[in-house]
Amino acid sequence: MLKRRLGQIEIDQQLYLFQIFGIIVTAALCLVLTISVTLTRNNRQQEQQLLEECKTMARAKNVVAALEAGSGGEALSNYLNIYIKSISDLDFVAVCDTANTCLYYPNRAFVGRTLRFGGEDRVLAGEAPYIVTVERTGYGLEMAYAPVTDRAGTLLGYVILSVFHQSSSDDVQHLLYLYMVISFGTAFLGIFVSISIRRRTLRVLQGRRVEEYRRLADERNEVLDALDEAIVAINRKGEVIMMNKAFLKMLGRPEQLHHYEGALKDIFPETALVHVLETGTAQYNVSVRIHGEDYVSSRIPVYEEGRLIGAASISRNVTEIRRLGQELSETNQMVDTLRSFNHEFNNKLHVILGYLEQQDPAEAKNFIIHNVGAVSSNVDKVSQEIESTGIAAIIIGKMVEASGCGISLELQADSYCKHLTEGVPFDCYVTVLGNLLQNAIDELRERGGGVKEISLGLFIDEIYTILTVTDTGRGLPESVRAHLFEKGTSTKGPGHGTGLFLVRALVEQYGGTIEVETEPGEGTSVTVSFQRRTAQGGAACIE
Repeated sequence: MLKRRLGQIEIDQQLYLFQIFGIIVTAALCLVLTISVTLTRNNRQQEQQLLEECKTMARAKNVVAALEAGSGGEALSNYLNIYIKSISDLDFVAVCDTANTCLYYPNRAFVGRTLRFGGEDRVLAGEAPYIVTVERTGYGLEMAYAPVTDRAGTLLGYVILSVFHQSSSDDVQHLLYLYMVISFGTAFLGIFVSISIRRRTLRVLQGRRVEEYRRLADERNEVLDALDEAIVAINRKGEVIMMNKAFLKMLGRPEQLHHYEGALKDIFPETALVHVLETGTAQYNVSVRIHGEDYVSSRIPVYEEGRLIGAASISRNVTEIRRLGQELSETNQMVDTLRSFNHEFNNKLHVILGYLEQQDPAEAKNFIIHNVGAVSSNVDKVSQEIESTGIAAIIIGKMVEASGCGISLELQADSYCKHLTEGVPFDCYVTVLGNLLQNAIDELRERGGGVKEISLGLFIDEIYTILTVTDTGRGLPESVRAHLFEKGTSTKGPGHGTGLFLVRALVEQYGGTIEVETEPGEGTSVTVSFQRRTAQGGAACIE
């Protein structure tokens, strides 16, 4: 029944009620505990003080002298009466000899009589000073016993100091009233603070109840989980405060971590979001590669009233988009190559037609064998060895252009290209390969005579890329070689010198290497290599 009624109360009201209940219970417990501790401490102090007073009285000269004389007299009575008045909370004092004959008692009617208080056996047996509690009808009597001895150590008697337990009841009532006032004051203060916190919470939540925010949070999580973008947010300590299922999928983590609240670096060591948190600088459209997938990520710091409180990241998987873009680029490259090939083929057909019209079939046959046949053979070889249509299109297009200039461009026998190296985009291959081949063609086109040959070595797979372009040109002079990759440096004159500059920039961007070997009068060989881009230690994320 109680659980059902609580279920009908909104969560913020439940928290409010439990908060007040907790304050009251805490105040009550503190009251009981404080009184208990205080009384225990006071009793111990009182007992210790009573025992010390009893020892002091047992050593008093008047007490020792009276016991040695065997009678109390007025001197002992006057001394003890004055002594008793100087001690607060003391109920009575008694001095007895070894026969339990009372030499002093506040009520003089008992002086000279044999009295037994109930705890004297131990002191007569020679025990050191001690305290006992003797129960009487309706009350308890707490008594301290101390032996009285002469200088030789002979037991003469004993001294008793007593305190009624009822005498501490006033202290108990006083403490009870005091702590009740403090507890009620604390409870009212706690309730006031609780009400203030509740009102402030409502202001912060813009008048919405906690239940409403819980529903909004659930709806937000459902919306975020439905998105394809990977989203994660961290607080100032680098701890995850929110992430959706797409983010876990991006990391290859199970969905059970959906409510993970630990450090982001523990599940994503390669993250750059912590760097954004440290610098407070946003990063937009950063390309990253995680577990073989390409992502574009934006990371922003989060501020509240000018104070940095965290950072958030959103990443979109662009693997399929880039694959389609690469296929489109390769298709366009192939279309351009076919157009160029078609134009060159038409020119050759016109030459063949001219030989035939002049009734010179021998020259026509010779032209077909040495020109058309050679180009077709090279094109067939490229189509068989190079599986990437885009790379093949670049090579075929350059072969057709080279053939038109009387230059032989051949693919090395062991060349291959199955898949492009991971992390190196197709556009990079277009720029690098296209510029290297074009530079070789331009160099041999300007050469007057001699052998005009270009050898292309192509070795590309998912891990490595090696491109080698070797020509039989004039070689590079020392003045050009020293500034080869600087913008504007060229052997072709003004208006050139951007090709190798772009090649060098791409090589550096994608972590590759470039080597140039040249010999004046012999030719030039340029080798470019790339390696699959991974983070340190072979991690699955690169940026």
